[in-house]
Amino acid sequence: MDFPVLICDDSHLAQRLLSKALPEDWSCHVLFAGDGNEALAILRTRHVALTLIDLSMPNMDGWQLLQAIRQENIETLCLVVTGDRQLETHKRALQAGATAVFNKPVNPDKLQAILAEYGLYSADCQATENTH
Repeated sequence: MDFPVLICDDSHLAQRLLSKALPEDWSCHVLFAGDGNEALAILRTRHVALTLIDLSMPNMDGWQLLQAIRQENIETLCLVVTGDRQLETHKRALQAGATAVFNKPVNPDKLQAILAEYGLYSADCQATENTH
């Protein structure tokens, strides 16, 4: 069974680049959302183990999405992916519920390391379920 991953970004190019940053040998099913509203609709109807979230989007932005995920107790590992390199933004995202914050473009090795740290990926067994 494929591992469910949601990429939430209003840029189709960013969505493609993020999907390519995922480990190549990872058996995952990638879903895409163009804003927080679309992402929340997906998260409410199906289990998604990992959600990659851009902060700047129309309609419902990443900040609002993080807040909704926390308020609704939706179980998904949230990784923020942003072009904003300010340390204060990164701290605020972590306080809002993100597990980690990555600058765009995402370094695939760093992404793989955080996935492994949270039990979502290992090179020898590919996708595993998150037990956190």
